[in-house]
Amino acid sequence: MVIKAVSVDLEGTVVNLEPLHHEGGYYPAAQAAGLNLSYREFFSGVPNLVGGTDETICREIGQLITNQSPALERFIDAGGSIESFISANKKALYLKSLSIESMRPRPGFRKTLNWLKKKGYPVTIGTGTSIETAGIIVERSGLGGYFPRDLIVFAEDVEHVKPAPDVWYATAKIAGVEVDEQLIFEDTMRGLDSINNTDPHAIAVAIPVYNLPQTIMPLVERRPARIFMDWREINIGALIKNLNRKAF
Repeated sequence: MVIKAVSVDLEGTVVNLEPLHHEGGYYPAAQAAGLNLSYREFFSGVPNLVGGTDETICREIGQLITNQSPALERFIDAGGSIESFISANKKALYLKSLSIESMRPRPGFRKTLNWLKKKGYPVTIGTGTSIETAGIIVERSGLGGYFPRDLIVFAEDVEHVKPAPDVWYATAKIAGVEVDEQLIFEDTMRGLDSINNTDPHAIAVAIPVYNLPQTIMPLVERRPARIFMDWREINIGALIKNLNRKAF
């Protein structure tokens, strides 16, 4: 096994949109449903808020609601559920934020990307986000010039999304390498699970957004090759060299 290509998750890993998801999406959607908690209480009360599926997060939020808002009551009377109410409101809020908020890659990512490109490493994006949403992120963050459509695997491109490993087999095929010849950067436990589910195992590096025990410990438990809090911490040449040496 020698690293011959690099793949990166998009949201969180490369472009930090977690505040839009959480503070600007799930939290106000939960408030609209009747949740009466501070943001700090909300963050600690939803175990899978970072890295969980929309279904899981909305279910956990629903379990925190003790007094339903009038809007939620009307929604349920019409045949809806708490989870679908939260999910629909969150999606609307998030897409609105995407259209007006400025966004850029996390500091240090472009430097890493430029080094990889210069050295001839294929670099792909493997995301569990839909074309509709991820396409906006790629273009508005300025990554479109680096990553044309044929270097990105979107949720619609695979049969099973993360934590299934399908996305990484797809990126390996694009790069023309075996799945275990990829160095893959992810920011969440679900992302790391998707890497660990490849066979043979691809090489995982974690680069989370939040430096908090409840987000870091689940990553540690999944035993990535390295954990970095910032792209500026990474000497990509030395990292690849060390991981290749470790393999032998």
